[in-house]
Amino acid sequence: MIEGLKKEVKHLLSRERWEHTQRVVEMAGQLLANHRYPLDPQRVQTAALLHDCAKDLSLSGQLKKAGDFGIVLTSSDLLCPQTLHGPVGAGMARHMFGIVDRDILQAIALHTTGGPRMTALAKIIFVADYVEPGRHFLGVDKLRTLAEQNLDEAVLACMNHSLAYLLRRGNLIHRRMIAARNYLLAIKLYPGSREEG
Repeated sequence: MIEGLKKEVKHLLSRERWEHTQRVVEMAGQLLANHRYPLDPQRVQTAALLHDCAKDLSLSGQLKKAGDFGIVLTSSDLLCPQTLHGPVGAGMARHMFGIVDRDILQAIALHTTGGPRMTALAKIIFVADYVEPGRHFLGVDKLRTLAEQNLDEAVLACMNHSLAYLLRRGNLIHRRMIAARNYLLAIKLYPGSREEG
């Protein structure tokens, strides 16, 4: 199944995007091994392979797919179009590749913004995408080290880094990322809480 999926996904992506995807697959596998989550490695590979399957579509192409798949877009989705490929990619995974595993679909949908109550699989894909070996930015080595030690802390640190970047540039921030950060921070500060921000 994985080999066939690789061939199909490769045809959807530019060379650079395909190389990125392969690095995310590798990093996700490393994170799975480091943290010993009871996840099927094939599910992790599938989510990693498909996480950017909609990324190379034009914005109009992504909007069309969203309509075709019945994806209800929020104002944040429309105001932050760089995040749209997450939910559209989940739609493609379901409708074009026959993926029905809810955790895989969540991991694809949330890989750019995160979200409250992320599964272990969603956290792995979120972090793997952010710190894969092809990423070169100030602080990435620290994030990689943290990812090896504590996945939850790494998710929060990656979100903080992303939010700081967006704020410096004066960009709009998707409300799902704010909700995700608040949720994770509330659990960290008040263990046992389930605040959704």
